[in-house]
Amino acid sequence: MYYAIMNNYASSLIPRYLRALVDDKLQVNASWDYDSSAHSYPYYVASPDCPDEIYLLCRKDVGALRFSYYNHGRGHIISDELSRLLASLRVSQGWSKRLIATSIGNGEVLRSDLHYLYLIGDDEVIDHEASGIEEDRRGMQVPLTLAFNEKAREYDVFTIRKTVLGGFLFVSADVVSQFEKLRGVKIVPADDLLAHYCKDYRYDLQDNKKVAKRRLP
Repeated sequence: MYYAIMNNYASSLIPRYLRALVDDKLQVNASWDYDSSAHSYPYYVASPDCPDEIYLLCRKDVGALRFSYYNHGRGHIISDELSRLLASLRVSQGWSKRLIATSIGNGEVLRSDLHYLYLIGDDEVIDHEASGIEEDRRGMQVPLTLAFNEKAREYDVFTIRKTVLGGFLFVSADVVSQFEKLRGVKIVPADDLLAHYCKDYRYDLQDNKKVAKRRLP
């Protein structure tokens, strides 16, 4: 059995919207303005040109930063504590950089115990025959049911690339208890992940259902 680690938006330890920019260039501006990054994160983390230390450039309304984990699109913002835990487990291929949370307004360091993690994802762990994956009207793959095969047993923690659930951390039942004390997260069975995704990200399965084209007689 597998579980997924998600942002717990009901927690006061985590912002609903993280108003911050990940970049390798430190930007400080008293008017709180900033330039977009010249690189695409989290993918640039995998580049040998990416420095070992990058920045979380925080706006004035960044919100609470008291979490142990934050799902940031296809990237993951993790604490030192979680970084040490993952280092002791079998994790699918990825890269991690030191992440310094910094105020754009005055350059104040808000947190220095963070890391930015990117796992490339392994779709070979998906049992396509046992899974029920449909394409929505936008062409995205939606796993109405999601099953994993024997290859998933090679990992304690992994992500997948495809489907709307790509990028979420999946954790095996053997180690999930070690994640229970993380701040700002909720741990849900993999079978319930799509329902939580729909609620948290306001994705309506029915409205996004692909309409079959009618055949002419």
